Amino acid sequence: MAVIKLDENLLLLVENAIASGAQTDSEIAKAVGLKLAVFRNIKYGKRKNGKIEKSKMANAIKKGQARQRETIFQKAEYSLIKKIEGYTVKETDTKKEKINGKLIITETRERIKHIQPDTTAIMFALNNLSDGKYVQRRNEPEPEDSKPAFQKWVEEQKK
Repeated sequence: MAVIKLDENLLLLVENAIASGAQTDSEIAKAVGLKLAVFRNIKYGKRKNGKIEKSKMANAIKKGQARQRETIFQKAEYSLIKKIEGYTVKETDTKKEKINGKLIITETRERIKHIQPDTTAIMFALNNLSDGKYVQRRNEPEPEDSKPAFQKWVEEQKK
């Protein structure tokens, strides 16, 4: 039985697997090409140089998770920009008819559809990216009659 050596290539494979979306130990092990038990032994430090391997694996996992988060944020930003600006979609309609027992495409129609900018996405971006300029909530004092009866009574007793 060959012993798997934990080198920089294996750590880079683990990091790339996590960055590309592998979440569980079994998904990571499969992406890297290791058996699940071997991967877990390395991850949890149950081999000869366990403490060193465990810390190296933990660092590779953290780097992969950071890259995965960065990718997710980039996709979210792109999607938000797309919703704010609006976009076009090409739609294709096909009409099929059954002739002699076979489905045959008789008509294909393409159209370009424009999706309007999403006002909710615009409001979200303005609220969160404007440093307070477009905040919807205002800090106004509460009216006196909105206080509970018990709180009014306590304030009267203090006077």
